[in-house]
Formats: sequence, C-alpha cells, structure tokens
Amino acid sequence: VMGSKDRKVRDAKAIELLSKGFSMVPPKPSPAARVSTTPSSAGPPTPAAVTSAEPAAAVPAPQTADACWGKFFMGMAAGFLIFAVLYFFLIRKPPRKRRRNFY
Repeated sequence: VMGSKDRKVRDAKAIELLSKGFSMVPPKPSPAARVSTTPSSAGPPTPAAVTSAEPAAAVPAPQTADACWGKFFMGMAAGFLIFAVLYFFLIRKPPRKRRRNFY
C-alpha cells in the first residue's frame, strides 16, 4: 500500500486488505437460552424448562443523561482539587520579606 504509484491503486488495495481482514474476524456469538436436559414430556419445552446452565453475565444498565453529567462534574471537581493542591504546595512562591532600609 505504501509504495503505490497512484492514489487510486493505493485506495483499492487498502479496501481489499480491510475487507479481507474483517471477513476473517468471527462473528460475536449471541447469548441464547439453553434448554434443560431433564426428561420431560415429548412436547416442546415449557417456559419453566428453559433455563441457562450458568448465571447470566451482568450487563450494565444503560446510563441516563443525569448519571453522565454527575460523572462529568465529579471529574471536574477532582481536577480542580488536584490543581489547588499542586498550586498551594508546588507553584505558589512564598512572599518575600521586605527589608526596610533606615539611613
């Protein structure tokens, strides 16, 4: 791609390589409910018979706009606090003492 003589050739080769790379990535499996292996009637499984073999993974709840703003302001407050501490201890120079000259 880097040694292409023309930008059209370069773009076509880049598209080809990206398409090939993305086609090699396996699709993400979707979580599906498993059917219990306990013997039951020959009919279709009832809702009570459909269980998962392991507990469901904790899926985070979608955040609301209020939660996002809360995190934003907490970050701003933490940044301000860190700046204030650094200013007080590192940046601020102590005031110079004035000497009075008495002639």
